[in-house]
Amino acid sequence: MGTTATIQLFTDYLTRLMRYVEFMKKVVPLHDDLFDFFYEALPGYEHVGERRILLGCWGSLNDPAYCDFRYQTMSEWGSGCS
Repeated sequence: MGTTATIQLFTDYLTRLMRYVEFMKKVVPLHDDLFDFFYEALPGYEHVGERRILLGCWGSLNDPAYCDFRYQTMSEWGSGCS
């Protein structure tokens, strides 16, 4: 969608952008405090989501002899990568 660039349009945009910047200045420290709380309350939380860098364990190179995609054996699929 096109529009005509005017001084008023840029002023409106800058006003909205500055409101967003002020909001983020308040939100970022809040999230820092929240994560600090979790790191202190739950030791090891900072490692959530970390994985070894081995594409075979991410499912891109599944071994069909090991991963049969059946619901009954689903809990064993991820334990083959160690």
